[in-house]
Amino acid sequence: MILVIEYSEQLKSYLNKYAIKNYDYSQFQNIKTIGKGAYATVYSATFQEEVYALKSLDNNLGLDEREFNQLQRELKLLYATKHSNVVEFYGISQ
Repeated sequence: MILVIEYSEQLKSYLNKYAIKNYDYSQFQNIKTIGKGAYATVYSATFQEEVYALKSLDNNLGLDEREFNQLQRELKLLYATKHSNVVEFYGISQ
């Protein structure tokens, strides 16, 4: 298993390939924890006067190559999905 943080460059390349937006984390304000799971924490944050949910993967989360590839596919699908019954995915931040 490889830690998520070690996939950083590979993930950046993938995000660029599919034009998934990358937001500057320092632009978020009023960050508050709203939930924590086994591998991620969810926060409420304000960005440009709108409230958003931020999901932060644990940097110590270990993924094998298959799991990492699945994560990349899920990001691509979430970014492309625009439906009233699905929470909209706007991009990532580091």
